[in-house]
Amino acid sequence: MNQLQESFEGDSGGTTPTSTDGGTTIQKHELTPVEQISRADNDNLDEVIDSPSVRRAVSLFKNIVDWGNRTPKGIVLKSSDNPLSLLSADMDNSLCWKQYYRAAEALESLSEGALTFFNDSRHGKMLVLHEHSEVYDRMMNGSLSVSSVGAEG
Repeated sequence: MNQLQESFEGDSGGTTPTSTDGGTTIQKHELTPVEQISRADNDNLDEVIDSPSVRRAVSLFKNIVDWGNRTPKGIVLKSSDNPLSLLSADMDNSLCWKQYYRAAEALESLSEGALTFFNDSRHGKMLVLHEHSEVYDRMMNGSLSVSSVGAEG
């Protein structure tokens, strides 16, 4: 996974700013590795990602706003929200909890701190997209989409 992060961190040039909503523009190098991966075309995703855990992490990232619950901390996805079933359905594959945990850990690593995966004594394993992160702001404002960020290349 470190090689994947390095390839995205090293590929910060060639960005094209856009302003589809009239707001501030986002440069490709300002995005976390998981944001950059999530923008990839589904057809090209296999060329970029060679790890099933990272593919699942991207799916978690793309869906956390829909699957999780808003709290004062941000968007929280708890075990009681049944993320395993949600992820299995999205990936069109039967998964086990260990595979979900690996995906959540990969997502935490690729998000550069915007998301954390931890064990809460009351709620069990939780994935949190932190409200104070720029990733949260981009996802909530709808500015994280293929059309809002410069194309790769």
